[in-house]
Formats: sequence, C-alpha cells, structure tokens
Amino acid sequence: MNQGARSAVKTAIVVAVLAFNVFYYARSFGARKNGIDFPAFYSAARMVLSGNASRLYDVTAQQQYQAQYTGRIGVLFNHPPFEALLYLPAALLSYAKGYFLWTVVTTCLTATAMFLMNRAAEVFSDSGLLIMLAFVFAPVTLDLLQGQDAAVLLLIYAIFYSRLRRDDFFWAGGVLALGLIKPHLVLPCFLIIAIARRSGKFVAGFAVGAAGLALVSLAVFGPRVFEAYPRFILNSAQLGIPGYATPAMANLRGLLSLVLANSWWRAAVLIPGSIMLIWIAVRSWSRFNELCSPVFEAAGPPQAPSKAAFDLAFSNAIVVTLLVSYHLSPHDATLLLIPIVLGLGYLRQRGLGRDPLKIFLAVLLVGLFLPPLHVLVLGIKTYALVAIPLLLFSGCLMAAATEGKGGSSERVNAAPTHT
Repeated sequence: MNQGARSAVKTAIVVAVLAFNVFYYARSFGARKNGIDFPAFYSAARMVLSGNASRLYDVTAQQQYQAQYTGRIGVLFNHPPFEALLYLPAALLSYAKGYFLWTVVTTCLTATAMFLMNRAAEVFSDSGLLIMLAFVFAPVTLDLLQGQDAAVLLLIYAIFYSRLRRDDFFWAGGVLALGLIKPHLVLPCFLIIAIARRSGKFVAGFAVGAAGLALVSLAVFGPRVFEAYPRFILNSAQLGIPGYATPAMANLRGLLSLVLANSWWRAAVLIPGSIMLIWIAVRSWSRFNELCSPVFEAAGPPQAPSKAAFDLAFSNAIVVTLLVSYHLSPHDATLLLIPIVLGLGYLRQRGLGRDPLKIFLAVLLVGLFLPPLHVLVLGIKTYALVAIPLLLFSGCLMAAATEGKGGSSERVNAAPTHT
C-alpha cells in the first residue's frame, strides 16, 4: 500500500471514530435530555434570537425560556454574555437537533485542538492517534454528555500554545482573551504568563481581545449587562443554582472543602496556597527563560532542550490555573489534555531510563488520563480528590523544568554561528 493510500485509510478511521462518537451521544440524548447543562446555553441563545438579550440574567426569564423550548427548568446560564452567541446556530434548530449540532461542533473542536497540539509539539508522527485518544479522556466525555463548552476553551489554549511558542506575544494575548468565556480558567494563566514573560505585547493583546468582547456584549446585550452579570454571579449561592458543590471541584478549593469544615480556615489556607502555586508556576519558566538568549532569538522557534523547558512550564501554568480556579466542574478538566499531551511528548523525547522523576511523571500521566480514577471519584461524589494527583503533577513539572540548569549551554552550542 503506497503512502497516499495509507494516509487515506488513517483519515477514514479517524473520521469513522468521530462520526461514531457523535452518533453515540445523539442517540442517547432522549434518555439524558432532562439532566444535562445544554438547556441553559440553548435557552440563553434563544433569548438573544427573540430580542430578549437584555434580560439574559433575569432568572424568571431564563426559566420561562427553558420551560418553553426544552420542557424543563435546570441549571441557569451563568457565563459571560458573549458566550451565548456561540450557541446561536444550535438555537436556530429544535432542542434535540440543536444538541446534535453542538455535539458535532464540540467533537470537531476537540479533534482540531489535538491536531494543532500534535503539529506544534510533535508528539506523534500522525495526529490521528492523539485525536482518537482524546475521546477516551473522561472529562471530554462529560463535556459532550452535558453539551458544555470545555472544547471551545481547549481549542483556544491549543492556539494560544502555538502562538506563545513562536513568541507571537500580541496574538497569543488576544487568543487567550477569547477564553474569557470562563474567566476563572483564564485569568490565573494570564497572570502567570504576564509575570513570567514580562511582555507588554502579551498584556496589550489580552487587553485588546477583552475590550473586543466587551464591545460585542455592549452592542448585543446593552449597557445593563455590565451590572446584571456581576450581580447575578454574586447572588448565585442565594439563587440555589445547582452545580456549585465544592466537593465536585478538582481544585484547591474543592480539596480543602473535604478536610476543613470552617470557611474561614479554608480561606486562610486557600489564599496563601494559591499564591504559592502561582509562584511555583512562574518559577517553572526560569529554566526556559535562561535559554531565551539573543542566540535563541536568532535560531527561531524553541528547540531541545529549550522546547522541553517551554512545554513543561506551559503545562504547569495550565495545571496551576486549574488548581487555583475558584470554580472547576469535572468537564472543565478537559484542559488537562494539553499538559498530558505535552508531558507525554517530553517523556517520548527524553525517555524514562531509570530516572525516578520521569517514571513517577509517567505513572501520573497514565493515572490522570485513563477513566478509572475519574469514574471512581465521580461515583463517590468527591471529584475534588483529583486535586491530589494534580498537585503532584505540578510538582513533577516544576522539578523537571528546573533540573539540570547547567545544561543551557547545550542549546547555545547547538545554535548556528552568525558572522
């Protein structure tokens, strides 16, 4: 079989897997439609289409639209207003057909994110394997089941990674700003990169992107939304909106809720703990920054060992972002795919050998990726326990990124000489 035929067969297999994935979730929609999150997004988009965008954060209005268009009242739309626009194509269709379309979209977004990550990080020679493996990851399954938006953020982070690797700071900042559909999963990462890389262009790009989203919100939802949205979020606990149970959050806040009953004690540990984790993530960039010399700039994109240092530091920025986030639903852990992929690439490049750190990192990657851990903690309703391996993961990434600092000359000597 020639190369062209092999490529065609591989592509056909990947497409068949993705099609089966869409068919499976769409086929089981009837049995799940009254217990998922999709109605909140679908009804919010319906409000925009019907000219009631200004009432987006009116609880009564949301419930009326859910009852009318989905036949149930469940979780409420509590995301920034501009995210409702993403669901407009689905809202043009019936509830069931809208879910089907959104499943197609999120499946394609997840596949595209993995394709871009593999092309940028060069983990496998063929992206098809990475694309198919992504749908084994339990948080991706939860995202698809719920009709949620984690795949959107996954793609944003994949593009952000490729832009940042090329030192395209302005566009990297602008791309990351698009992730403000979930501010709590973007702002910590923005802070880490802004401190670590000290790039005015990055901050400017993020500011421009955020301003663009604000202008879109102003044009579509009106000025009242800038007061209604914060008030809605601050009153969420009083509204009794489901989905805020801290034991279900695989972050530091969720983990502390399992061991400290007193909220004041939790805050006393959470705030300094989050600051320390952010400091660790910033320190992870020290190894990469040492390699970013004028010689490195002349040589082009990151290469070994600087590429490995960059990947480890970027991975830790995402892991720490998840850990310090105020809210983290199980499907939001879809973002872990990026550090898992980059960690796998690091191990494939360096090999395990007999290095205890690399062996432990490999065990963590396997444990975090495969379903048993996620199924177990979901079954006992304590998904917050996943924060423990995440803390260990962050520590491993920090140790791997900073070990052997004397090796920076390897990169310099490898660079071409310019006269």
